[in-house]
Amino acid sequence: MDWSNQPELKAIFREELSDRARALIGGSQALGQQQLDQVLVSDQVRHAHTLKGSSRVMGHQPLGNAAEVLERFWKAVQSGAVSPSERIGQAVRKVARLLEPAGSDVAGAETDLQEAATHLLEILEWDVPEHLQPKQPEPPPPPRIPIDVEPAGPDPQTLALGGLLSSIESRIVASATRVDPSKLYRLINQAVEIRLDTEALSQAVRGLRMAVSSSPGEVAALASSWEVSVQRLYEAVLGLQEQALDLATVPLREITETFPQFVRYLARRTGKEVRFEIVGDDVQVDRQIVELLREPLRHLLVNAVDHGIESASKRISAGKPATGAVVLRANVADHRLQIMVEDDGAGIDWERVAETAGLDLEEMGQAAESYLAPRLFGSGFTTISDPTDLSGDGSGLAAVGEAVDSINGGLRIDTRPGGGTTVVLTLPSSLALQDVLLVRAGGHTWGIPEPAVVAYFSLSSAEIRPGEERMELWHLGRPLPVASLAAAIGLPEHEPVTEVVVL
Repeated sequence: MDWSNQPELKAIFREELSDRARALIGGSQALGQQQLDQVLVSDQVRHAHTLKGSSRVMGHQPLGNAAEVLERFWKAVQSGAVSPSERIGQAVRKVARLLEPAGSDVAGAETDLQEAATHLLEILEWDVPEHLQPKQPEPPPPPRIPIDVEPAGPDPQTLALGGLLSSIESRIVASATRVDPSKLYRLINQAVEIRLDTEALSQAVRGLRMAVSSSPGEVAALASSWEVSVQRLYEAVLGLQEQALDLATVPLREITETFPQFVRYLARRTGKEVRFEIVGDDVQVDRQIVELLREPLRHLLVNAVDHGIESASKRISAGKPATGAVVLRANVADHRLQIMVEDDGAGIDWERVAETAGLDLEEMGQAAESYLAPRLFGSGFTTISDPTDLSGDGSGLAAVGEAVDSINGGLRIDTRPGGGTTVVLTLPSSLALQDVLLVRAGGHTWGIPEPAVVAYFSLSSAEIRPGEERMELWHLGRPLPVASLAAAIGLPEHEPVTEVVVL
């Protein structure tokens, strides 16, 4: 759904743009007059950051780019990396003053905004990012000259990286972003320490080799020195890994800061009273995953408000408070990101889901939820007979499922009749480094992405029963279809089955 075409959401955005633009203008004036304090600077960072996010959500990329420059500038002031001056204040003020009118005429203001933001970057002697540089006309293609020659073999010096390496190279180059210079320099220092420790270890090895034929005591001393060097090298490599990953992470609030405004809009559109809360969005997550989650989480919020929360009258009749509650929770543990979108609404009507799917709820018995839950995330599946511009076309939850699958994550629904629904996303917190569960099957060792693993235990402790069509594993009170991994991937069994993995 294109949120930028919603009249009410446009009105909310224009109101927010006006308020935050005035606040940013005030900050630029205080900057020129040398009247800054920590609270004001922190507010400027927040206004610019929120405006950046909401502008891009509404499709106003030039506005978002300009707000990004202001956010970067105020963060530099906050850290002490930039000293305020009247000249800088004038450049900041020019960008801020162009923000509000741009909300009404983005196309007309795009050039002015770009020039003002670029001018500020030049004064600060910062690099101008590619998206703010003037677009150069593409040169005409060279004339085609037919030549009748035998095709030459590939030049070994110009072969592109293939397979996984090509994918990684493409992803890194295509999504290059600025990094915090202080983090980068810490990373460089750590790399230097690793090089020095490696050299020391190499010298110790050479010394040990020479000492083997001379003195056992000297060998013991060198071995001890070697052990210390190896330990230091391990710790340095671990630190280097953590710092490198840190450079690729951003707080989840990069995308959640505009969600309260979005939920207020949804509540107004649906005529419902909704209280919204975000818990834990300060967690650090791979920036590629954060961007991937923006739209899926918005779809889950639409689902919670439009489908989950009842009208005030129905809630009161059911003995509930008139105001419904929607909560987004996030946490990271063991390189695993878990996001929950909860509502205290009516819960999922499984009878309605079964009817829409053409199935008999009673025939499925206790296994009904296990069989029906995946249907909710199928493309085009919807229980709404009269779709609206908010939902009903069956694309929302399907987009959530596709996003989770694309990064080997897991998805679970917990629902209680009359008590609400919780959708749980379990994802890797980083695409650069992921843990895997190693399993042996079909004569090969396989790695299963850890976020996709719900549980694993020995076959002897598993409760497996015959089902109507296949064997079933009973896990947490639900039947799950069970099969040999080797058979599932089309390989003969080479080892006895001893373990069960729930995905």
